[in-house]
Amino acid sequence: MKWVVRIAALYLVAALFFVWGATAVAFKIFPYGLLQMRSVIAFVEGDPNEDLTVMEKLRNDLGGTPTRMMREYQPLDNDKFEDLGLKGFNTRRALPQIWMAPEAPATYRLLIAAFDFEQSFWGAVLLDPQGREVHRWYLNAELPELTVLPAFEPDPSKNLYGTALLPDGSMVVNLQERAGGLIKFGYCSEVDWVKQGDFHHVAHLTEDQTAFWTYGGGMGDLHPILILIDVDTGETLREINMADVERANETLAIFDTRRRDTGNDATHPNDIDALPSNLAAAFPQFEVGDLVLSYRTTNLIFVMDPDTLKIKWWYFGAGDAQHDPDWHADGTISIFNNRFRADWHGLPQYSTIEKIDVATNTHRTIVDGADLNFHSTINGQHHFTENGTVIVASSTQGRFFEVDLASGNIVFDFVNSFDREDGRALHVSEAFVIDSTTVERWRQTDCSDIQSQGNK
Repeated sequence: MKWVVRIAALYLVAALFFVWGATAVAFKIFPYGLLQMRSVIAFVEGDPNEDLTVMEKLRNDLGGTPTRMMREYQPLDNDKFEDLGLKGFNTRRALPQIWMAPEAPATYRLLIAAFDFEQSFWGAVLLDPQGREVHRWYLNAELPELTVLPAFEPDPSKNLYGTALLPDGSMVVNLQERAGGLIKFGYCSEVDWVKQGDFHHVAHLTEDQTAFWTYGGGMGDLHPILILIDVDTGETLREINMADVERANETLAIFDTRRRDTGNDATHPNDIDALPSNLAAAFPQFEVGDLVLSYRTTNLIFVMDPDTLKIKWWYFGAGDAQHDPDWHADGTISIFNNRFRADWHGLPQYSTIEKIDVATNTHRTIVDGADLNFHSTINGQHHFTENGTVIVASSTQGRFFEVDLASGNIVFDFVNSFDREDGRALHVSEAFVIDSTTVERWRQTDCSDIQSQGNK
């Protein structure tokens, strides 16, 4: 019993000192001069997207309630959901909830989220067409071999945003914002490699799947850095500095809007997607390998040639703080329109999926969140499927859902519940629809000898 009292006392003393330090930073009183360290000041000031007190952040970072990845969401029709019968969750959370319509496509769905497993905070589950788990990935960045990362922080302090899913069931994940780096996990959750550094928002594969694009540096940097990385080794193959792109397009003034009321978030780039050869015919104005990029701060989508650095096309206004532009065979680019600033202007708060027609420079709504209780102020991903649906990760609702495009109805709904009574869920990252042939190939992999796994 004595050791419990001692630990409690140490925790109280540490908390008191931290609060004193936080107060000093906030009000610039003694010993502010001694505390002018970037990490401490950044911790107190916080991420502008986080509405948390210092104590809530401290509780998260010390292994308590994962407040940094907690989201508010209450389904309008909660009674239709069933518990997802998964084992191995942390006992502090409720079970996820799932609902599938009778007409839901009979396919596999891979969901990546803050699942708060006992073995890892971040993870992925593969569900069969009936919604039953058939495989699990533990995306654990707190393993001993990963403590080499600088300024090591617990996984609930990081945001897993950006996944490169490979044909063998391995994946590269981007653990951004707080010293997470890039990590490649095998199908059995083993760590293949770790790349230290500040990367964010995207891990998008090239067409031959030998490399992927990501962003390096800070999200608020005036001139983002595009980085091409080898999938097998994690080595950097190429970098493109957007300052060079601006110089290569000196008569084009599409970046000037960043200088208006952007503060420390001048561009906030959040996706890079290369035009694949099978869709090139739908975009005669572009070449295979041209990159579509998204700047969240300025509501800008544009296409550039990565070799000449010339910008070939741009579009403003289809999205408000949008994410995730994707190419399509009908000559359009779809985006996840967060509508982040809707409440600033007294507008209804919901998100949409939009399609931009590159040839006509017009856009239209494909998924209207006003009718679907859909709103993610930040992050968010979407994928159109061969089944005539679009599967959506509504990150700040802690929710995945799939919409049938013909009817406009939801056919699959998944809530990553944490506390149902309080309407709290955990952050979700991305969802993929996987064909049965691929799943059968993955399941030939024997994971029994990999100690970090523990899968069935």
